[in-house]
Amino acid sequence: MYETPAYPLVTTIIPTYNFGKYVVQAIKSVQNQTVGNLEIIIIDDGSTDDTESRIEEIVDQRIIKIKIEHSGVSAARNVGLNNARGVYVGFLDADDLWAPNKLEKQIALAESLELGAVFTNFKRFGILHLSVYTF
Repeated sequence: MYETPAYPLVTTIIPTYNFGKYVVQAIKSVQNQTVGNLEIIIIDDGSTDDTESRIEEIVDQRIIKIKIEHSGVSAARNVGLNNARGVYVGFLDADDLWAPNKLEKQIALAESLELGAVFTNFKRFGILHLSVYTF
């Protein structure tokens, strides 16, 4: 089993509101990163669908689950930031996915060029135009 280090390299913040249908895939795309030293903060922004039960089914020591009263995505992201311990922070919407090596490539670039921020392009896929973030 994976041991969570005292201070993760990356904190991923996933705010979600009524995205039970997609949130598990988003979480798995973070769990499958080539960078394992991370924490995943999922903020359920007062969902009224099955989001909470789907999140609760996921067992991973790297995950921090927080439920708040519906306050909007910005407030949910701020809750995530207030709980983040990582050197780097990444934001992922609950209906999006990350390519498996996204974080590895971003960290390498940020560290090699001493950058304060790195962003990526995206590809649309599926009927609902979900996005996968690549590098």
